[in-house]
Amino acid sequence: MTKPQRGIFEKIKGSNIWWIRYVDCDGGYRREKIGSKSAAIKVYQKRKTEALEGIKLPSLRRRKVLFSELADLAIQYIEAEYSRPIDDTTRVKAVKT
Repeated sequence: MTKPQRGIFEKIKGSNIWWIRYVDCDGGYRREKIGSKSAAIKVYQKRKTEALEGIKLPSLRRRKVLFSELADLAIQYIEAEYSRPIDDTTRVKAVKT
């Protein structure tokens, strides 16, 4: 049995889907789903090099969606699709406030 590589792991044993875990240049922990083990080793080494050089990765997170925005979209959908929209739009407006 071989010694496990630091920072490379299978989240579900036997799945053959490999992940990497490393510290970026700001000191934050990051995880990435990669795929094959050989690709995970290469990407892990690349990310560690980037962290040492101070290269920042782009943030992939989206902004938070507010409940009021979802409620407005729901009201638009209800008015376009329902035969009696007044009942449901009234309920959504009551929850929205």
